[in-house]
Amino acid sequence: MKTSIFNGINNATLNYDYNIRYRPRVNVTNPTGMENQIIYLFDGINYEQIYYVWENDFCSKHKHSHSMIKTNDENIISILQKNLISKREPFLEISKKLIRTDRYLTSTTTKIRENRPIDRYIDVEGLKIIGKHGDVFVEPILSVAASSIYISKYTDRGLTANFLLQQSCS
Repeated sequence: MKTSIFNGINNATLNYDYNIRYRPRVNVTNPTGMENQIIYLFDGINYEQIYYVWENDFCSKHKHSHSMIKTNDENIISILQKNLISKREPFLEISKKLIRTDRYLTSTTTKIRENRPIDRYIDVEGLKIIGKHGDVFVEPILSVAASSIYISKYTDRGLTANFLLQQSCS
């Protein structure tokens, strides 16, 4: 497994399958511990790449992570459940996400049609897993650009952001 330095230019152009929010039971404070938590969480999952960011909660200053993962593994929920040591079944939870879409407007005076990005909130269904080592919320990614903006919004200039790349067997 290889950790790559964060490159914000490429982040929104890569294809990801899931957005995963992870709140560990312990507060993780150093970068090595953050990377170890991510490696532990995704242990056993066959993935191509993971982009993850750690940030503080507003009130408690307890760190949690946001991850985007590119995987073709269909058992991701059961593997996450096993890694978190969860005896409860995952349950459905709905959250509101900001999605950026394009809207074409035509000027009434010049008759020129222009493209304007519109931000709107939509309800996204995801699975929540509560386990001994923390809570995980897994949702599909509907817009990579919107997800990239969302998970990078409170980072300290990318100091807590990294990629994990799956090692190829060659």
